[in-house]
Amino acid sequence: MPDAVTDNQAYPGPPQPELAGRLESGLTSRTWPVILYGAMILMPANIYLMLVAGQNLLGPISFIALILWVEAARLSRRPLTTAEAFIVYAVSAVAAGQMIFYLYAIHPAYFRVCDIANSELFSYFDEKLGRNVTFAEAAPTWWAPPREVVEQRSFLNRAWLLPLLVGTASWIFHMLADLSMGIIGRELFIKVEKLPFPFAHPPADACKALTRDDPEPKKTFTVCGLIGTVWGLIIYFPIALGKKIINYPIPWVDLNRSLHNTLSGASFGIATDILAFTGGFIIPFRVIVSMLIGAVLIQFVGNSWAVGGLDDFLGNIGLGGMVQAMPWLDGINSDTGRQYFDRYVQGMGIKQMVPNQLFVWMPVFIGGMVAAGLLHILARPRELISTFRGLRATGRGIRQERTVAIGPVLAIFVASILGCVLLFRILIPEFPWLVIAPFALFWSLLFSLIDIRAIGTTGFRVDPPYVREGMILAIKPDNIGVWFAPWPIALGSSSWVQDFKTAELVGCTPRSLIIAKLIAYPVGMAANLLFISIYWSIAPIPSAAYPYADVILPVWANQLCIWISASMDNVSPQTQSMLDQLFNLHWIMGTFGIFTAAYVLGRIVPRLQLSLIGLAVGMAMPIPFAVSLFIGGVVAKRVARQTGPEWFAANRNIIVAGLAVGEGVVIGLFAAIAALSNSLVALPY
Repeated sequence: MPDAVTDNQAYPGPPQPELAGRLESGLTSRTWPVILYGAMILMPANIYLMLVAGQNLLGPISFIALILWVEAARLSRRPLTTAEAFIVYAVSAVAAGQMIFYLYAIHPAYFRVCDIANSELFSYFDEKLGRNVTFAEAAPTWWAPPREVVEQRSFLNRAWLLPLLVGTASWIFHMLADLSMGIIGRELFIKVEKLPFPFAHPPADACKALTRDDPEPKKTFTVCGLIGTVWGLIIYFPIALGKKIINYPIPWVDLNRSLHNTLSGASFGIATDILAFTGGFIIPFRVIVSMLIGAVLIQFVGNSWAVGGLDDFLGNIGLGGMVQAMPWLDGINSDTGRQYFDRYVQGMGIKQMVPNQLFVWMPVFIGGMVAAGLLHILARPRELISTFRGLRATGRGIRQERTVAIGPVLAIFVASILGCVLLFRILIPEFPWLVIAPFALFWSLLFSLIDIRAIGTTGFRVDPPYVREGMILAIKPDNIGVWFAPWPIALGSSSWVQDFKTAELVGCTPRSLIIAKLIAYPVGMAANLLFISIYWSIAPIPSAAYPYADVILPVWANQLCIWISASMDNVSPQTQSMLDQLFNLHWIMGTFGIFTAAYVLGRIVPRLQLSLIGLAVGMAMPIPFAVSLFIGGVVAKRVARQTGPEWFAANRNIIVAGLAVGEGVVIGLFAAIAALSNSLVALPY
């Protein structure tokens, strides 16, 4: 998450539109082509980087397009206005960042064929068939086609039509709900309450700086771009060769093999993609430290403790008496806690440990995420009361500040949520209608307002986790398909409101922003389907060709199977033993209590204040990313001291953009070479 905004150094230049008190359209004949550029040129590199290194180029993509468009317009002797620059910045990432078919097609396809979902561990007895059915077999065909279709690795099959239509319909309903709530949020929190939205300022400052004749930002960008290019050439050259080099550090340097000689079970490594480090220039250092603490406590200390490695280490350094005095230091010995550690072997890499450690630490993740999501709300009840008072008073604001009629927009929001509910009801007719419909409306409205207020005041999102899972577990429906149905709750409106705030800062009309995004969405979706198909045909997703996907998709499948198991009756004793640990109430409540104590301590002693969101995210994040993020944060603090806080505040986004652009160009070139060479020498199936 970006840091709090400081007063940036003002660049000399002509009066800006917002200073003149007028707004102008940013969607013009010179800016709409950026949609095609983002979808057809930048999206392939973005997808490939996500599959290989677990990073995305959405932030850098905005700057790539912005700088190219600004310079191209300058060469034509008709420089872009600040409003036009913002549309380029905002819409390029929308066109290049549509991952709908990666989520709604590749994920279900992988689940259908993966080992974990096809194992006896995750199965149940089907009375109609008279045999055990695995979760992969039970997944509905409107979610994923049959196995034989998935194994073709092509969307050119009629069996894919229904899953793609269901995913697209759900996405459209959610998008309309988010847009309508975003418009309401603009009226309420920008026009009426005038919240600051601190993270809306950096992109506005970048657009202003690049549309003015100041050589300093361009110099910074060029230098950082060269550094990013060299970094990309060093790290990603195997991609151009079209092969995987054994032990080559993509997406991270894995230090487990040497570490386990001293401390068995511990995980440690360093992510190598430059974007893993540059987050340290954006995210507050307190949050970075919290993420590192969470990762170290769970994956370094916790994993070692669980396998007994901490016991051995203490004995080797002459502190074996501590283990005798405190037997719990010996690790997890009960049957309910051995599901992961029965699989542990000396020297096991991070790639194998990340998915398997869920079998022990899931209750800790649940307790931490719930605490991080709820404590912010419970500790500030006045914000909730103020939100509802403001919503009631919105329609009575100053007339000249109203840009839309709240009534029709609220009607669109309600209709969109009901559309989501209707789709859910068609797919899962057994789920109680009178439960899901009121809950979807109430929850979407309540937490959208809370989330927007949180973004507007602090910049941090509030999205309570495991709401869907908790409701399903409470109802325990007979139809397993409920776990695969698109959930009818929309909580994505805060990004719209933040964009509206940035548009106001640069003097851009909100209508042009809305139209530009509505054009970019379908173009990006079509491009996503095209390029996901290409990468999938070249090699399976996941596979060794896509290292990060090879790690994260098994984690996702494990988690989904775990949740499904928890909602079923009559599971096998082995599965029940596993569930007892996965949803260990004592561990969940204990973690919630620890987070609460950390929150209270931070309020009493501000120097010891941790970010609960950062702590919770760090626990589940692969430790190499937390380590690299911390290194980047330390470098950022050093740069800020040497250059001064004002220069750093004005240029940190340009630094990140330059590094990412340099690497992104290399990745895009290498990805194109690899795709071409692999398509020529390897069969697609």
